[in-house]
Amino acid sequence: MDSGTRVRRRQAARVLALLGALMLLGSSAWSTSLGASARASTPTSRVRLLFETPFVGPPGKLLGLSLSKTGPALAPHATVQLTIYSRLTTRSALLTAIGGGGTFGPTSTTPPITVSCLTSAGPLHVALAVSPNGVAVAPRQLCGHVAPVLRLGCSTGCDGVYPLRITVIGGGKVSQLVTLVTFAVATSSTPLDVAWVLRVAGTAAGLPAARGALRGVDQHPKVPVTVDVEGSTIAAGLTTPEGPLSMALLRHITATSVAELIGEPYVPADLGALRASQLNAEVLRQFALDEVVLKSAGLSVAPAKSVTYGTGPQTPTMANAVATVGKRRLIVDGTALAVDPSTTLAWGDAFRVTGAPQGAHVLASDTELSALSEDTASDPELVAAQLLGELAFLHFEQPNLPAPRAAVFVTTATSRVKTSFVDAVLDGLAHNPVLKPVSVSEAFKAVPIGANGFPAVRSLVLGASKPLARSTIKEIEFLRNRTDALSSSIVKGNTPIPSIEGELLSAEQPMSDPARSELMAGVHRRLEQQLGYFRIYDGPITLTESGASLPITVFSSAPYTVVGTLALRSPRLSFPGLVDNRVPGFLLDASVRTTRVPARALVNGDLPLIVTLYSQDGRLVLARAEITVRATGFSYVGVVLTGLAALVLAAWWIRTSRRRRAAR
Repeated sequence: MDSGTRVRRRQAARVLALLGALMLLGSSAWSTSLGASARASTPTSRVRLLFETPFVGPPGKLLGLSLSKTGPALAPHATVQLTIYSRLTTRSALLTAIGGGGTFGPTSTTPPITVSCLTSAGPLHVALAVSPNGVAVAPRQLCGHVAPVLRLGCSTGCDGVYPLRITVIGGGKVSQLVTLVTFAVATSSTPLDVAWVLRVAGTAAGLPAARGALRGVDQHPKVPVTVDVEGSTIAAGLTTPEGPLSMALLRHITATSVAELIGEPYVPADLGALRASQLNAEVLRQFALDEVVLKSAGLSVAPAKSVTYGTGPQTPTMANAVATVGKRRLIVDGTALAVDPSTTLAWGDAFRVTGAPQGAHVLASDTELSALSEDTASDPELVAAQLLGELAFLHFEQPNLPAPRAAVFVTTATSRVKTSFVDAVLDGLAHNPVLKPVSVSEAFKAVPIGANGFPAVRSLVLGASKPLARSTIKEIEFLRNRTDALSSSIVKGNTPIPSIEGELLSAEQPMSDPARSELMAGVHRRLEQQLGYFRIYDGPITLTESGASLPITVFSSAPYTVVGTLALRSPRLSFPGLVDNRVPGFLLDASVRTTRVPARALVNGDLPLIVTLYSQDGRLVLARAEITVRATGFSYVGVVLTGLAALVLAAWWIRTSRRRRAAR
């Protein structure tokens, strides 16, 4: 089962458990109506939460609620009733409650409030005081009467989180929802650090689907949030109609807000297997291409150098692998650990993993919070209120620890993560006195390894990674050498290297041997296609005494400029002025380029010449041709014989002339 499936199942179980638990909190009539509400299939058939005050507590601070005027609220004489339940004091109690156990009872219930007096049109607005027992509350009016007060069932020390049930009845139908209310009298001196990681990743969701979540982040430029990006998702998303719109938001967020940008591997590669295979450079390439893609997409801010999110198999070898390329801080899902910290009280501090003593420092994301945050489509603001309430609950669970803790949760930005959800969460984090939004980097700085006496070392579910098959290692090395060699020659233009490298890196994910072989064969074909762009003229060339140079012509149909080295080899030709018979820095920036090479023939006749265009690093042959050079009247022997003949003829002529004069 993949991590996405686990998260979805956890979320579904959590929602069902919450509904079951809340049935126990009230009367049988409530249980019946709650079941009917749960069966509602569309948002318009029920009432939705549109806004909730992030916290209540100081004098004059009211609990403000906005509800949609839908479903039963549309009926004549519809009513709203609020019931608050006893405080949750430990996370184990919370888990018991949402699991269907516990003995929780209501502490205060309002009388039915007529919907018609809450609004004339649009949302319903309710504002009530929430107060400890016995504390005087200034009277205020609601619907022509003294507004009711929700009492917490305690007189002092009431700070905490309380379940609140909202029931709307109208036209014989009932719609109910349950939210969490945070009561805090004063700002905490040790608020809970909250690091929210919003991922733009995955092929199923992708860049276009992240637009709504990114819009929500963009609306809160002063609230820290960490945006994590997967390079392959960005590269694929930019080719879609909607992708550039999301990319524009991402550029604006990273340029103008306090949001932190981090990168993960280009694809969910098996980094541990790469390290075990001694392919450490490939680990670095995964992160390097991620940065190249983001820079090409116009981001002015590079990802944080030392932080990443763990994808692919989470093993001790992987923790070592990311550390060796400078990623000393790693976020992993809580489910990747042998004991999920979110199921214990010892959570929120950094640790190392067993088997990787020199590996990255690790923080575990909270499984429950991550699952809750990834499906907000039906009730975005309600899920936001529940999420904020659970975060506040985590603070109150152990508020007096000697060192701070950080709650980390990870949300993959899909179309189900709505703008209004992100907006409500960030607004709540900015104004809740017991929560402090931070970036992931800030969280690591705040929570040292082994603080609060928590484990300094934790075990992952998976053990050490195994190396890839030897044949796979050899093929990756071969394709890497060819790709790097071609890259060394391309100096400008529409380079195919990021795309080719992306295909090669994609083959480093966990997959079957046939699937991997198919991907690597595709990389090989792409490289061969690039080499097909270049050709050296291989027709005959005449070398005469009057033209002691050879024209070497190279053709290109590539959409980019290359620089390489021309190498000439012939047993019967010499090339004065060339070092090692090479022409370095040969620039091929047009469809045809000719260079003239000084040459001398050692004999006359048809002489073979092999011309090779190498990549700039000399490891790849871009083109090769065998040329016939026709040398005429340009032999050293011929020159010498001709000179000797001329001398003999001159001597004969002089001697003959002298004899004729003497004879006269």
